[in-house]
Amino acid sequence: AGTRVGALMSTLAPFSAQEPGLFSTVLNGALEACDRALSVAGSRARQLNSLNQSLLFYAVQRQDQALEVCRLLVNEYGVSAELVDKRGQTALHWLATTENVDCVDLLVEKKCHIDHVDGLLHQTPLFYAAHRSSAAMVRQMLAHKADTSFKDRQGKTPLCWAARPDTCKELAMHCALYGGACDNKQAIAQSMEWHKQNKRFASAKYLAACAEAWSYRGCLSWVTRQDGSEVSAYMTSLSRARDVQQLCALEDEFIADHRDILPTDTDADLFEQIGLNPDGRIRQETIKSIAQASSQTGSVKHYTISCHYLPENPKDLKGTARARTCEVVGYVYFRVCLGLREDDEDEEPSRPEKPHQTRSKDKASSNWGHIVISHIKVSRQHQKRGVATLLLASALQQAELKCPALKVKDLHLLVAERNWSAANLYRKIGFVASKKASEQRGWVSMKLPLDGSMSQMREIWLRMVWERDSHRHGEMPAWWATNSLVGMEQEGPKQPGSRKRKLSSSASTISDASTSVGSAASGASVWSAFASSSA
Repeated sequence: AGTRVGALMSTLAPFSAQEPGLFSTVLNGALEACDRALSVAGSRARQLNSLNQSLLFYAVQRQDQALEVCRLLVNEYGVSAELVDKRGQTALHWLATTENVDCVDLLVEKKCHIDHVDGLLHQTPLFYAAHRSSAAMVRQMLAHKADTSFKDRQGKTPLCWAARPDTCKELAMHCALYGGACDNKQAIAQSMEWHKQNKRFASAKYLAACAEAWSYRGCLSWVTRQDGSEVSAYMTSLSRARDVQQLCALEDEFIADHRDILPTDTDADLFEQIGLNPDGRIRQETIKSIAQASSQTGSVKHYTISCHYLPENPKDLKGTARARTCEVVGYVYFRVCLGLREDDEDEEPSRPEKPHQTRSKDKASSNWGHIVISHIKVSRQHQKRGVATLLLASALQQAELKCPALKVKDLHLLVAERNWSAANLYRKIGFVASKKASEQRGWVSMKLPLDGSMSQMREIWLRMVWERDSHRHGEMPAWWATNSLVGMEQEGPKQPGSRKRKLSSSASTISDASTSVGSAASGASVWSAFASSSA
């Protein structure tokens, strides 16, 4: 790393012999002083120094008002953003070593190539950002589709050069969300070894958790201590036969949670509202049939996703021994109804050119489907850690993977009227009151639009907990430093279940859905998602 940093820092050439004051002013002077100096220089503002570097190379490194000076150079004085110096670097390489995130858009707009390879170690600007800047700079470059899989002359990817935990996490999340499974698994494994060798143990442990999640082919949430001494992971996958007993125990807890929340007079009313059979033996057989089924047929497809808690691995267990340390701490039941569409009273009959976007009288259309998330439960010991959000993201992801023609457009929920804390939290993350009437007493309807591809939709949910947790005060133990989420390609086991559970027609109940946004109070809600092949 020292060789690379030394090579990088040595590339800043002395000021131009023809105009030494101009380069200094652009680098350090006030905006007004820069404007005056450039006005006097005129066409000389486009001059180059001995390394073929323009004033723009200096402007991007300013401590303040960098964007204003850069705009002045490229817009008013015609300084090219595409220039490559004698070391193969562009102004974007230099920008990547700073915190001037707002300048990235300008340089890319002016045709500065986001993946230009330098002549030193054959690295792109993303390498520089990973090693010298912050997660914000990395995120901005990734927004312009910077290549995370490119390897430099030493065979390393940008993830290997990530010098800070936040840049490491940003790159790993992007690899998992958008990259190819094989390439990124290798990149994460390689980066993990590199960080170990360089005694960056916090990043190495985090990447180890990422690598381990690949073998489970699910989604991963991680929690680490500030000193990096502990890594705990939550992973999701389609439920399997070995999960049955733990799922039954969680379902019993789910029922107990709702006895005081829902306005029911008898157990029969309670089970009718939450959509479960009152006979415990039948419930257990239903869970077992889902986990052991080998196919999905018909227009309605049922799924159960389990969330597994993977504790720290002090004995470095592997394979089956490591798998035995997993504990099922949550589940979500949902169904995908193809060719069917639920009414949404919020929709306006606009854009008649596309019939599937209007309120068609024929609800049985191949262009539509809807997803109903009927039950979600998180173990009491694992609430307030983003597990419910992880399960929701996994359910929507699984629905779109199994039905690739559909893209989720809207997410609907019914929240219990008595659960004001949950309703307020839903509003904070973008839910609004829906005009769709609830068919059950004691419930109100809310809606969240989800406009985008599968990866974009997942990222909305996955980032929500990550960003919220950095602002939590007193809701979690002080030593929980971060609670972040990364989505893995969820292939799941090869025996997706065929769910035979009796579900109520109104989509039933979510237990403790408020944990998905860090609520201190448990809640009850009903979720459904509209999907369309046109999204």
